[in-house]
Amino acid sequence: MFLKYLEAYYPECLAVTLVHAGPFWFSGAFRMISPWIDPIVAQKIQFTKNLAGLEQFIDTDQIPKQYIAAESSSRIRNKSSTVSAANGFEYKYVLPQKGENDKMSDAEGKKAALEARNLIIKELKQLTIDWIKAGKEARIENATQEQKTAEIELHDRRDECQERLAAAARELDQYTRARTHYHRIGVLQNDGTVNWASLQK
Repeated sequence: MFLKYLEAYYPECLAVTLVHAGPFWFSGAFRMISPWIDPIVAQKIQFTKNLAGLEQFIDTDQIPKQYIAAESSSRIRNKSSTVSAANGFEYKYVLPQKGENDKMSDAEGKKAALEARNLIIKELKQLTIDWIKAGKEARIENATQEQKTAEIELHDRRDECQERLAAAARELDQYTRARTHYHRIGVLQNDGTVNWASLQK
């Protein structure tokens, strides 16, 4: 089902999918069904068995250390050189914290955040209409400086309104979406920023 929707609607959104150290029969099963999949999508699904396979797609210093450690152990057993990497990240699932989703039960807070966001949406729609009209007026041959300035001012006001809409959407998000593993480990911030560097700590 995933592959069906991917190839029909979103083929451009997939760069590559790596299936690493999967069951031995998995790649064989994929070879059997791949003729029915769009060739462009099929070539984006790759199977890797070891570190060398991963390194074809991912820089060694970006591979989590548990994969490096597994490869090093294998090389030690085979009396070959070990592998080292600068990336100290090791995946550990952080369990949900008590109270982390309390805001989802706050009906009044959700209502207020929703109303605030909807007001900004209404304002943005009107600013967009006004900006388009001002743009047409500013592009006529005998447009005045005032008309040109009005378009620029509306453009700036619209940009500022979009920033406020993004902030309002993030505020509403706390009432409608549960916190995830990435919130708990500090990658996703409440202000909408993404901090991958937190994984290196």
